Parts: sequence; C-alpha cells; structure tokens
Amino acid sequence: MDQSFGTKLLTDRIHGSYKVSSIPTPIHFKNAMAVERVTGSLPKEAVKGLMERHLE
Repeated sequence: MDQSFGTKLLTDRIHGSYKVSSIPTPIHFKNAMAVERVTGSLPKEAVKGLMERHLE
C-alpha cells in the first residue's frame, strides 16, 4: 500500500540535500526518492491535485 504524508522541516538542514531555496517547497517522495517538487505557495485545489496525482 502506498502512503503519503506531510511534514515540516527546518530549511537549514535540508537546503543542501534537497536544494530548497524558497519556502514553501513541497516535495513528494515515493520509495524514499523525491519525485516532484513545487516552489512557492499554491491554492488549496492545486495542492489537492498534486497529492491526488501521486496517490493514484
């Protein structure tokens, strides 16, 4: 069963590893690999669409 979850991370710890240069930067992980990222704020429906796309 695929699982998805969200978390808040400290940017100073992830900046180098995931090249986060702006907040917010939602990153979707699947099987411990980053598969999609978006930089900047998004409307609620856009966030919902991103999540649904990866849960199908």
